[in-house]
Amino acid sequence: MPSDSSILSISGISSSSSTSSSPFSHSNANPDLAVSVESCFFSSCASEMNGGSICITSVTSFCISNSSFTDCSSASSGGALFVSLNTSLSRCAYSDTLPLLDSCTFTRCHSKGDGGSVHLTSTCPAFIKHCSFFSSSSDHNGGAIYWSVSSTQRDLQTWIY
Repeated sequence: MPSDSSILSISGISSSSSTSSSPFSHSNANPDLAVSVESCFFSSCASEMNGGSICITSVTSFCISNSSFTDCSSASSGGALFVSLNTSLSRCAYSDTLPLLDSCTFTRCHSKGDGGSVHLTSTCPAFIKHCSFFSSSSDHNGGAIYWSVSSTQRDLQTWIY
């Protein structure tokens, strides 16, 4: 687990009607940074780039839990959420902070690229638990989820599409 100084935590925010870029966008070359988003609500967020609500790149791990994404869109990939982790496989094997989406709801999200609600690219195992996807669409691959994980472990648990 990264030290407390290596965790970026966001909790309890509400964002609506953003345009141009994601309300939350984070890119960091710090190989030990973990991002945590909990109990947040994103509505009518739009981005001309990746991730209508959240765009996360170049971090060790992320956890987004108990959050809701409604009517979010992206002119590129990930209507609500775009995550691209660039962690070496050797770091994954020793990590206890695996990429995770838990208890989130995605409603009427759309992307012009891949992943109507979620675009996830990772070299580590990734888990999606207890998430619901309603009326999501993309112009390319993955109406609800576009998932490119080069690890052999992908796990969807109790999800509704």
